[in-house]
Amino acid sequence: MAKEIEIPQPRKPVGPGRLALRIFGLAVALLIVWHIIEWFTVSSSRIEVGAATTVLTAPLDAQGVPDYRAALNAEYGRGATPADNVAVALLDAFGPDVLPKDKAVRADVLALLGVAEPPAGGDYFTDVASAARILEKGTATEPASDEAVKETADSINRDLDAALLDPWTAGDHPLLAAWLEMNRAHLPAIQSASRRGRFFWPLIPDDLSPGSADGQPADPRYWNMVPDAGWALVADAMLQIGRGQAAPAIDDLLAAHRLARLQGQDPTQLGRFIALLLRWRAARGVTCLAQRELLDGPTARSLLASLNALDELPPMASIVDHGQRLVVLRSLIAQSHRETWCDWNAILRRTNGYFDQLVAAGRIADYPERAKAFEELLSRQPPGVGGGAVFKSLVARLVLTGPTLRQTLSGGYAYMLFAQAFGPNVVGVSRADEQARMADMVSRLALSLAAYKADHGGYPDALAALAPDYVPAVPADWFVNQPLHYAREGAGYLLYSVGANMTDDGGQMDVVRRDQKDDKGPNRDDIAVRVAPAAASQPAAEIAGDQETTTAPAR
Repeated sequence: MAKEIEIPQPRKPVGPGRLALRIFGLAVALLIVWHIIEWFTVSSSRIEVGAATTVLTAPLDAQGVPDYRAALNAEYGRGATPADNVAVALLDAFGPDVLPKDKAVRADVLALLGVAEPPAGGDYFTDVASAARILEKGTATEPASDEAVKETADSINRDLDAALLDPWTAGDHPLLAAWLEMNRAHLPAIQSASRRGRFFWPLIPDDLSPGSADGQPADPRYWNMVPDAGWALVADAMLQIGRGQAAPAIDDLLAAHRLARLQGQDPTQLGRFIALLLRWRAARGVTCLAQRELLDGPTARSLLASLNALDELPPMASIVDHGQRLVVLRSLIAQSHRETWCDWNAILRRTNGYFDQLVAAGRIADYPERAKAFEELLSRQPPGVGGGAVFKSLVARLVLTGPTLRQTLSGGYAYMLFAQAFGPNVVGVSRADEQARMADMVSRLALSLAAYKADHGGYPDALAALAPDYVPAVPADWFVNQPLHYAREGAGYLLYSVGANMTDDGGQMDVVRRDQKDDKGPNRDDIAVRVAPAAASQPAAEIAGDQETTTAPAR
């Protein structure tokens, strides 16, 4: 049988549309190859020192990048002496265990403080964890288990959270009372230390190189000195108020307020957060003093004058601009030594741009406008970030605008750090700072009302009656640029600000406790003082109108 011969058929001509598609596909493939070659051959690990990237250009460390630690220590430690530095006095009270573990860093910190290391084994302030181990000491044959010690420490901390909000007695919180008694001998020294004029605790390398954009310290024990001292002062003040003793409570609360102002000299966001929490809790104590009606007119006016004489904390925007910005930049530079997949100079430039926007928003004097600027800043997304079109946006930017793959991904990474890390943190601390400032102001108005009642036999029908004898002028609720809410309730009153959420919650605030599993639910944040008839016989939480169902921080 004859073999069939296949006659080749002529190919169909390629249409112009298919040809264009093939050319485009080839171009994309070549572009991808070029980006892959660029990825593996172009090095971008060398940091460019300059105002747009590192901000500081000196001093430089051994790797040729700014030594942010040295710069910050030199700046905010300037003029601090051992005799005037509250951190030195607290070191004497807390002992050598609060110093960094690393011997070289430890020696450097002591040199910057200008002091010798305190002797080991002295009679020092006992922290909660150590107190729990003492209280659960067990016996020689059956020592206390770690679980039992942890449970006791957790109990003390829960009691401490409650004691920072309400007057209490030793019968209410016996473990907390035992911890406070262990440290009672140190309270006069802490009160005296709070009268010093400076706070300087040197930043150590771990503070600025933690491997995260938040700048949280890797070894935080020394960060606990001011909080532990402050919580002890406020807890003791609340104990004294529970006993009806105004004078020792006033000494404690003024010392706590002074410590908050001193801690506020720290240039970092973490330092500011500690300062605002202590200010908030000290203000709460002052409020409870006024609510319990323990003050006569002269005492109330004297305390008010002392509080009015305290310095205000530096503007939060300055901390963000000159402190936290450098903390984040140093953290990014430390990360660049470990990861070379992206253009770190591009990330530094983008990060500085985001900080510029945060600082500009933070310097808006009007709170509603500032809150709106923060919200718009955090919700704004740059091109090619977010949504289901990420891949299309990425390809479009690579093809049409010509940035390298490294540059494109670096821009996205910088935005991610801003949107998910330091941006919300800055905004959150700024908001909490305003809450603490308002709590302080409301507590002073409560003192003015207490002095008015002592002089006139009752509270005024309107806050305007306080000016000018008790306050120069009645302050407004700057959260909404409206008058503070004030209304007489029988023989007492209800006074409140609507808080940072700018919503009138009827004088209610939701308190987040340390054992709470989540923070879902209401977000009421009114800052209130309620004085009802027979106030001295009621729990402070009822007096204040705080429905402590569970957005005030625990400490």
